[in-house]
Amino acid sequence: MYEFWVKGESLYTLILPILLAVLMVVLIAIVFIRIYTDKGSKNRKIGQGMILLLLVSIVGYGYVQHTRYNQWIEQSSLINPGVRDRYKIMGYDVMQSSDLVNSYQSMNLLDRFRELDMYEEETVEEPIDLTYLGTNGNQHYFKMGDEGQYAVRYTGEITYTDEPTHLTGSHFKVVDERFVSLGFTQTSANYLDTFYINQAEADEAPNEFPVTIIHPSEVWKKWNLGHQPTKGTSLGQ
Repeated sequence: MYEFWVKGESLYTLILPILLAVLMVVLIAIVFIRIYTDKGSKNRKIGQGMILLLLVSIVGYGYVQHTRYNQWIEQSSLINPGVRDRYKIMGYDVMQSSDLVNSYQSMNLLDRFRELDMYEEETVEEPIDLTYLGTNGNQHYFKMGDEGQYAVRYTGEITYTDEPTHLTGSHFKVVDERFVSLGFTQTSANYLDTFYINQAEADEAPNEFPVTIIHPSEVWKKWNLGHQPTKGTSLGQ
């Protein structure tokens, strides 16, 4: 996959643009030959024959290579700054801004990673060793701090279970480490599948919450939990 990507990227971002420029020159040359040579002259025949041969060669090469590497276009269309921090123009790397990269990486890119051939999906799970305080609608609170003066709030759907409270989801890793040198993210965020809360803890939860609320991104830093409102949390103050 790595070799395919490198060759495909070189084809579409360097070789074909150069050939397109050559093709434009060839078309201009045809016009000049027809203007400045006599009809039926030997020079016109030789010039048009050479240009026709060059034209067929360029178009034929482009068609064959496009047929071989057209999957690269499909894969490339799925890539954004959250997946790769640069793109190529005429063989040169153009770096994306770090703010743009961070902004895209905060989005849920699960479906994109699943369609990219250079990534493989792995199931992940993380226990939550925090006391469950209860719920307010679809907002769920967990105690933090030595004296419980803080709470972290998760907003979203949950599933009650007899197992200990934990998160399950997926993350993605490059199938070939050489992709990292091309600017691809080595390992994605953990994308939440299910937020499990122990049923017994939920039954015993006091449903009393402290004033200071911590945003979940500051606690579960490796996880993408979907949209989590900042209002009323440490990030919204």
